Amino acid sequence: MAITKSDLVDAEMLDLVRLEVDEFVRGSFLEGAPVVPVSARTGAGLDTFKQELLRVAQATPAKDLKRHFRLPIDRSFATKGFGTVVTGTLISGSVKIDDEIEIYPLGKRVRVRGLHSGGKAIDRAVAGQRTAVNLSGVDHTEVQRGMVLGAPGVFEPTRKLDARITLLASARPLKNRA
Repeated sequence: MAITKSDLVDAEMLDLVRLEVDEFVRGSFLEGAPVVPVSARTGAGLDTFKQELLRVAQATPAKDLKRHFRLPIDRSFATKGFGTVVTGTLISGSVKIDDEIEIYPLGKRVRVRGLHSGGKAIDRAVAGQRTAVNLSGVDHTEVQRGMVLGAPGVFEPTRKLDARITLLASARPLKNRA
């Protein structure tokens, strides 16, 4: 985590802010994470922050490509000459051009016409990649944010969910139906 604009306060204030951050994230997945004061103006702490980001990235396990393909849709639009394009971050599995996939919860099967990632055309997208998928067999108006592209016939949409929620100690209580 970064404490920005650290050049505007003294060391005592930075220590106080660190303590408040530690208290705020206690009990969460961020507990024990490094807290690095940085300043964009002076450049102080930026090298240390970059090193911490690299360390965390290298320690993060790779996505499992053997799991079923799944991509939550965050955008859908039409591109002249290509048709329907959806974008999202591929969260599991992989997909390649000409694969048959399903749009959940529509239950509509479509074909992958093209793939893009990082502004370049690709033949195959894998978990972890930000991906644009050109689809054939569906109009972009049928596809909405929140739908999911997935392996055909594997998932089943639902309207109900049982969940247990644990709030951070520092969080305000949830109100009924919040």
